[in-house]
Amino acid sequence: MRFCLPVVILFLIASLSSLNAQNTPDFIPEGTTYLWPTNASNYFSATFAETRSAHFHAAADIGTWAREGYDVYATRDGILYRVTISPYGYGTVIYLKHDDGSYSLYAHMQEVNDEIRAIADSVRFNNNYVYTFDEVLEHKNIRYRQGDFLGRTGSTGIGPPHLHFELRTPTNKPFNPKLVGVDIPDSVPPVFSAIAVEPLSADALVNGSKNIFTRNSPGGRHPNFGTIRVSGDVGLAVNVSDRADSGRNVYAVYELKLEINDELYFHSRVDSFSYETTRQMLIDRVYPLLVAGRGGYQRMYIADGNQLYFYKDTGRSGVVSLPSGTHNFRITAKDFAGNTTFAYGRLQVEEPRLLKQPKQFNNRWADSKVKQFQGQNHEITSLFHWDSAWIAPRNTGVQSLAIQPIGSPLPVDYYINLRPNEGIILPDADVFRFVVNETEHAYVHRIHPGKYSTINLPDSGVEVTFRPMSVFDTTHVVINRELLPNRDRIYVTPGLQPLQRDYTIKVLLPVWLRGVDGVGLYAFNERRNRYDYQTGVVRGDTLIVNTRHTGMFELRVDNAPPLVSRPAIWQRRADGRWFASVRAVDLQTGLDFDNAEFYVNGERGLPAYVPDNNQLRFDLPGWTPRRGANQIEVVVPDRAGNVASHSFTVNR
Repeated sequence: MRFCLPVVILFLIASLSSLNAQNTPDFIPEGTTYLWPTNASNYFSATFAETRSAHFHAAADIGTWAREGYDVYATRDGILYRVTISPYGYGTVIYLKHDDGSYSLYAHMQEVNDEIRAIADSVRFNNNYVYTFDEVLEHKNIRYRQGDFLGRTGSTGIGPPHLHFELRTPTNKPFNPKLVGVDIPDSVPPVFSAIAVEPLSADALVNGSKNIFTRNSPGGRHPNFGTIRVSGDVGLAVNVSDRADSGRNVYAVYELKLEINDELYFHSRVDSFSYETTRQMLIDRVYPLLVAGRGGYQRMYIADGNQLYFYKDTGRSGVVSLPSGTHNFRITAKDFAGNTTFAYGRLQVEEPRLLKQPKQFNNRWADSKVKQFQGQNHEITSLFHWDSAWIAPRNTGVQSLAIQPIGSPLPVDYYINLRPNEGIILPDADVFRFVVNETEHAYVHRIHPGKYSTINLPDSGVEVTFRPMSVFDTTHVVINRELLPNRDRIYVTPGLQPLQRDYTIKVLLPVWLRGVDGVGLYAFNERRNRYDYQTGVVRGDTLIVNTRHTGMFELRVDNAPPLVSRPAIWQRRADGRWFASVRAVDLQTGLDFDNAEFYVNGERGLPAYVPDNNQLRFDLPGWTPRRGANQIEVVVPDRAGNVASHSFTVNR
């Protein structure tokens, strides 16, 4: 049923936004207006192209005051294009396609309107009551007018309650809703929190160190970061944010410029991006600082492998390579409303030091010293900064290192004495054996972005394959296996580079795990201090997993069914609908909720899963529980095939 409440429309008329010809995307017809899509608030809780864990934010988030159930309206006339219902990602989301071929998306919804719900239910009930749904519905020719009711705001998928409002071009690229006037009052200028300087070349130092240098803002309207000593090629980055008049939330800035000696080195303005490049946020930001939880520093240079197209042509890449002397820089941060903040500083450029070459040592030394070493150390990457050609030690206390290039008929062995902040050029090989001492060694593999790289450790029963473009740029990876009586761990540890696409791990199962049901590979999640199951398949005696995770993995067996508890019957305030629910938890492989079964008084409903609170709901439109006793029956499998079956009696 499509309808508009007159009172709501009066509230929303003021939110009809006419296009600004200066900024309007060229595919949108002149005179087009966009309606603010909800009566929840006129407040952004997040804006376009902000930093997320592994991608750019593709929308404007509209705040709903930590509550659900506000109305959602069509921002423009359009046809119902697609509907997706899932407990993850965008959750419940509606796609409208407009006459110019562009799209609007309304995500994390609590509920869709009755018309859309009936379509989804007819498919789900006929598909063995599978909860998830993803269908293109354009062929049904269901049209909505601007302001028509689409559903209600919620918190399905990722995040607290809010409305994720996304606009896409006819070629399916997200673009900034502010370009079409969906905006809020803003007279607040951006604020610089800190600056970072990265050493990029083998001979680069920042304030005498190979570490990434950071300095907090001294404060003030236009902060001055003072003098920073550098040598070699370096890159500048800033931790900068924005706010608006009516909100407490911190937003991304719209535009950044870097000028050195009054010459433009870098200029970015984020109006749109492609979903194919959204993970390149990881190299648009300073990745080592991002993964360490130190903030989303935005690089003011275009890193190797970066294919984003919102950088303006300055004739430069933004990499700073200057002659000796003092050079002044100015950074400009601007929001969409034009509010501008400047930051200043100086680079004191010094002559770079000469790189040290590793010393060749004879095979007799290698035979007597290196090849007898038996230990292995997955932490060896923490000792070094490295790119495809050089390394530089951190201050770890390690004083010497043996390097063995692997793969040539007559490998040449090297020995080096390590000194902090001295760069060392690596020999030309794709595989090295680094030996620190008699108990610490590791194989280090050079991975190239444009080709397959298969790393086989036959003695360990591990094979790792990186596909073309798994990495953004040439990098190094350390791979080891730690096989102990009480645990079996695999380490895939990259250097200071993120992954762009997934890669494959093949693990030969130890004898005691062969033929065992429920065996799987789990990645250690350092932030949450837990192991996350990686979906894989066992073929013969080998476990095969495709993943983007790196770090520590562990082989584990899941032979325990999910835990089911807390049966309840309750009524939702927003629309008066009744639900039954249980708490279902599986701490290893996770629930296989699409194959769960949920019955109340013998009637089967959809098993709707809410991962935030581990709730499995009986979802059946129009259902009303009995007064008095109600019989709940659930069958809940996990992804390892273990099944929990429970019956409960609950009074209404």
